[in-house]
Amino acid sequence: MRGVPGQLSLMGFEEKPALDRLFFALCVPSPVGEGIHRLTHSLKQQHGLSGKQVKPEHLHVTLHHLGDFASLPLGVVEAASRAADAVTAEPFELIFDGAGSFPNGRSFPYVLKASQNTEAVVAFQRKLGMAMAYQGIRGDKSFTPHVTTMYAQREVPDHSIEPVRWTARELVLVHSLLGQTTHIPLGRWPLGTGMA
Repeated sequence: MRGVPGQLSLMGFEEKPALDRLFFALCVPSPVGEGIHRLTHSLKQQHGLSGKQVKPEHLHVTLHHLGDFASLPLGVVEAASRAADAVTAEPFELIFDGAGSFPNGRSFPYVLKASQNTEAVVAFQRKLGMAMAYQGIRGDKSFTPHVTTMYAQREVPDHSIEPVRWTARELVLVHSLLGQTTHIPLGRWPLGTGMA
């Protein structure tokens, strides 16, 4: 079930604003996140960018966006958890060796990009998507592995960086409070242990 931007009130049929976002992610480990944050600060100065950097503890690879909601949908959380329970995978390495803007309407997310070693993460994203579909949740069909590091004021062409790498060891269901820069993990599933 894809979330909708708002829900109709029973009183006046006003559309309520979306406050809660759900997504599956591979979160960046703390030491790597601190390194990415420092690298982004350096690249920000190098390219003359302004904009807010993503907090180190919020850096992640989004696998599937489950939707934006006017309140936390417990039914979707339960279905997503069942989907994660059904997926098995071994830990795999992620390597990001490029950076640049990522198309997103009129905004300019500045992201880390991968030109190699994406087979395992792409296969895992598809496997999770199939498990979600079995539970009645629509996932993201298009997927380009990336890590959003900041929101810039303009587009930045792709360029190479010293490779950033880490091993993905767990899947996380994240509840993001929109507009509050708050991420709440609702579930964690370690890779390599059956994830059940």
